[in-house]
Amino acid sequence: MKKLLSMLLCAVMTVTCIGAVPAHAANSDTRLRVGLTISGASTFAAPQLENVSGCKTGYTVGTVSGTAFSGSKSITSSALTVKLVNDAFQVSDTDSGSVLYTSAAGADHIAIRPNSTLTWFKGYKWYGDFVYRRASNGSITVINYVGVEDYVKGVLPYEIDPDWPAEAQKAQAVCARSFALGTHKHGDEYDLCNTTNCQVYLGANRATEASDAAVDATKGETLSYNGRSVIGYFYSSDGGATEDAANVWGGDYAYLKGKADPYEDPSKDRWTVTLTADEIQQKVNAAGYSIGKVANVQVTKRTATDNVNEVTVTDTSGKSVTISRSSVRTVFGLKSIRYTITPVGGSGNKTSLQVKASTHNVKVNGKNVSPQGYYIVNGTQYGNNYFKLRDIAYLLSGTKGQFNVRWIRRMNAFS
Repeated sequence: MKKLLSMLLCAVMTVTCIGAVPAHAANSDTRLRVGLTISGASTFAAPQLENVSGCKTGYTVGTVSGTAFSGSKSITSSALTVKLVNDAFQVSDTDSGSVLYTSAAGADHIAIRPNSTLTWFKGYKWYGDFVYRRASNGSITVINYVGVEDYVKGVLPYEIDPDWPAEAQKAQAVCARSFALGTHKHGDEYDLCNTTNCQVYLGANRATEASDAAVDATKGETLSYNGRSVIGYFYSSDGGATEDAANVWGGDYAYLKGKADPYEDPSKDRWTVTLTADEIQQKVNAAGYSIGKVANVQVTKRTATDNVNEVTVTDTSGKSVTISRSSVRTVFGLKSIRYTITPVGGSGNKTSLQVKASTHNVKVNGKNVSPQGYYIVNGTQYGNNYFKLRDIAYLLSGTKGQFNVRWIRRMNAFS
């Protein structure tokens, strides 16, 4: 019978930005390279582009060097499809299928500049140019080459409610611009992704007059400290306090110091994560540590603002590994470093139950459905709570038939 541990982790939601750091002027003509991931997909077999209705149609196909575009062929079409055919990029008219352009065999990319101001790609409207590069799986990576101001217009309504007050939107625009110009963590291929791994950027679909006005009003403004530009870190949750960068990433920055947040609502958006002993062992080993069957997990060090700074995992042989700084979040796949760990165990709180498939028959939309859940066996008597335990039994089906279930107000662990 498995023993299971649970981790009870609490966080709450606010919007916070670096405070008391003056704005600094930046080059608003800077172009950013943004790798596009849409609905979880970062590569595409035959990506399409389409001019937004009412805009000037047509495209120029060429190449890029750095962020400089060089056009070589003009195409009259309102919608394009790009495929890799015979080791070359093939551009065709989406409606007719006519081939309009074929790159040299073995070309590593093509660049497409729409004549329209906005262009549809995967259901979103984007500013700028598009560069198609070969991906390792034989499909295509799509990179949006976009001016920094247009980029921020595509970030702001996804990172803050576009109906929020104008000054809040301006502050967010400065943070988003600072983050984009100061963060380049995706190597040579592109500067930023468009997901929460960087900051959410999905073009102009949700932009409003107010959100665009906030970007225009702060054009070129970024955060600085002692005259030097800094990265604009922001987030939706601090759990009641921010944290020193030294306790998260290891660098000591005077403008990234932990502060208590008096505006945090401690009762809002609490969350829990339940991990079994086996899952903890797998996650810890996958992160490069070495640990056996897990017997205990505990917070062994907290910061001055009460965030987790160190977690110690001990196995059944007595061996321990210590996880610190940002790894106390990333190793376990958690939302923040502000949490508590509550082991769930002890035979006094458990009842031994057996889970068996139900033969109960019900009708759904006039049709018989069987089985419809699971019965709980207590000795020889069948209970009547198979609906209540249906989801649990589904998770447990296919494993050994004997389990312990700990009943609490909200189930967060079972074994």
